[in-house]
Amino acid sequence: MKSDNIIKKMTIKEFITISKWTFVLLFQISKPATIFWKIKFPLIMPGIIAAALLAFTLSIDDFIITFFTSGRGFDTLPIYVEGAIRRGTITTINSLSTIMIGLTLLLVVTTKRIRKIVISSL
Repeated sequence: MKSDNIIKKMTIKEFITISKWTFVLLFQISKPATIFWKIKFPLIMPGIIAAALLAFTLSIDDFIITFFTSGRGFDTLPIYVEGAIRRGTITTINSLSTIMIGLTLLLVVTTKRIRKIVISSL
């Protein structure tokens, strides 16, 4: 017998019961990293993809609005980056991106530490 036939003949209740036992065994036997990659990550993957697409769409929208409404001689960051790409000065964009990522990581770490201090003081 093929496993496909067994799965097709199973009722939903039986499938849920088997799935519960699989999760229980995986949680008891596996390491935390395995649990994350095998169970949690596939569950949150649709949310990650949706957030990435939404962020990309909003950033393109911000660029278009800025491009059409900015005046002459007034360059915002998206307009500056677009001009640098046209001129071919990629090193400027790379260094700017590195600085922005570094500042973002610094802000995240600082916020996490402050939150930890506040929670431990309660």
